[in-house]
Amino acid sequence: SRGAVEVIEDLTTLHDISLDVLLDKKPVKVVSEPDGREIQFNYVGNRATFTLDKLNCHSMIVFYF
Repeated sequence: SRGAVEVIEDLTTLHDISLDVLLDKKPVKVVSEPDGREIQFNYVGNRATFTLDKLNCHSMIVFYF
């Protein structure tokens, strides 16, 4: 506790998150940031589908075209 504000520092890691993203065209690659890991994905019918193996705190998914 810091004064009147309680700080929660325990972060829950999420596992095996399936995502389905509608895109206008097929990306060249998909990368998780800030860790820089390239993500394997499928692209069918204007949809990129992939699974994040884990998510801790925050992450950005970057689509390169």
